[in-house]
Amino acid sequence: MLKQNHNNKRRIFATMTAVMLAVVLFFSYAYLLENAHHDCTGENCPICLEMEAAQQIISGFKVLPVLPLVIAVLCVLSHICRVMKECDLTKNTLITLKVELLN
Repeated sequence: MLKQNHNNKRRIFATMTAVMLAVVLFFSYAYLLENAHHDCTGENCPICLEMEAAQQIISGFKVLPVLPLVIAVLCVLSHICRVMKECDLTKNTLITLKVELLN
């Protein structure tokens, strides 16, 4: 019983660590995508410094070469989904307009 409890704690810890690493990579890629074309103020630009830090975080995960690519694709897809949600693509039907049809 004690060994099973210990294994469950290790499994939970490993899962939480993997999720945290994925979140860090996701937000690093998202930050780089959002600020790729920012108005740079020149030397010691705070956004450029943050972008360098994000690039260093991403380059530190050379152990997992496929994960950064997957996260980059997810960032691009989420950005596309956000843009698509801004465009109202829903069609108005009688049901969505809640029109009551009476004889």
